[in-house]
Amino acid sequence: MIEFLTFGKYTYFVWSSYLITTFVLVALVFSAFSLRKRIINQLILKFKIENEH
Repeated sequence: MIEFLTFGKYTYFVWSSYLITTFVLVALVFSAFSLRKRIINQLILKFKIENEH
């Protein structure tokens, strides 16, 4: 019974760390995409302004 409990704890730990890692990766990718979009938009605006003058 004790071995089973330890295994259950270990599985829970693995699952929680796996979920946290996945969540962090998704958040990083999402922020990277939004940041890239913002940078590209700023560059396009800057380029347009420079071309107009």
